[in-house]
Amino acid sequence: MRIALIQMSVTDNKMENIRRACAKIREAQGMDLAVLPEMFCCPYDNACFRAYGEPDGGEAQTALSALAAELGIYLVGGSLPELDEDRVYNTCYVFGRRGERLAKHRKAHLFDIDIAGGQRFMESETLSPGGAVTTFETEFGTMGVCICFDLRFEELARCMCLRGARCIFVPAAFNDTTGPAHWELLFRQRAVDNQCFTVGVSPARDERASYAAYGNSIAVDPWGTVLCRAGAEEVTLFADLDFDRLEAVRQQLPILSARRTDLYELREVLPEKPAAGGTFAAIYDIVRQIPSGKVMTYGQIARMIGMPNFSITVGNAMASCRDESVPCHRVVDRNGGTKAAFDTYAPGTQRALLEAEGVSFRLNGTVDLAACRWNP
Repeated sequence: MRIALIQMSVTDNKMENIRRACAKIREAQGMDLAVLPEMFCCPYDNACFRAYGEPDGGEAQTALSALAAELGIYLVGGSLPELDEDRVYNTCYVFGRRGERLAKHRKAHLFDIDIAGGQRFMESETLSPGGAVTTFETEFGTMGVCICFDLRFEELARCMCLRGARCIFVPAAFNDTTGPAHWELLFRQRAVDNQCFTVGVSPARDERASYAAYGNSIAVDPWGTVLCRAGAEEVTLFADLDFDRLEAVRQQLPILSARRTDLYELREVLPEKPAAGGTFAAIYDIVRQIPSGKVMTYGQIARMIGMPNFSITVGNAMASCRDESVPCHRVVDRNGGTKAAFDTYAPGTQRALLEAEGVSFRLNGTVDLAACRWNP
């Protein structure tokens, strides 16, 4: 799998940043996947995030989706400020070879630091945290994605790899305080701990900016070997990810397979559940009103049925429920991260998870709508 790391300069002109990002990806050529930096279309400044933000389907996302389809590549679209009602998220969108959205990751750990004699930055003054572990599927296997400060939390990286992630892509913008101390160390550490590839892509350094990124975009293999590393300047790097090498490392040094789950366990935490609500039949009465072929995310479906905080559960149900009377094809999945994550489970596990949500199955394996209670 050949990847391109696009370390680009970021200006205060959003549309120019988008244009230049697309131009640099076109210039790269010959890759399977391209990665852009954190906040690639926006100055990294709390004062800019809301002003440069866009909702789902905004101009930056539209341009990246079209480019992925044009070039037939996977595209990890750095990150951008996502507007959702009154909130702003630091969000990475991932697109597939046909331009379809495979995943959306909202930065889960906000960058709130105050280092004596060094950097002070408080993302939480403007941004809201995401609440999901994010992976996506390719013909090369499962991949993970997180954003910058997320990488410091080993639990998040391990959860991605327990889902099967073979590479973790990290749009990031370390600075001249944290970068020299921890940048390479963290990418090598996560790669060795989880026996996966790690790829970090930063904006180029601009000393005139209110926040000067460290640069030094990097790719590391599962043995901790640095495959490539940039300097501070604007540059495009290439790295070849050899997944046979990954499997060899995992066989020779069985860290993941030798875990003592009888002594300790790491698991993802699901949202707290409210009391059981309406029936699946009632929900699908609403779903049936969606025009055929209309594109909706699971989050949009969740808001439509009055359960805005439980889009993952809605997505799981939409991904798995099969009943002759329910026109599931009317909803075109555009939140592949949720569906892909759910689809990594074996069919029996999928059924068990749905039964825990109040879904009832007939003997032939289809869903009995009349008997189902919705309990997200």
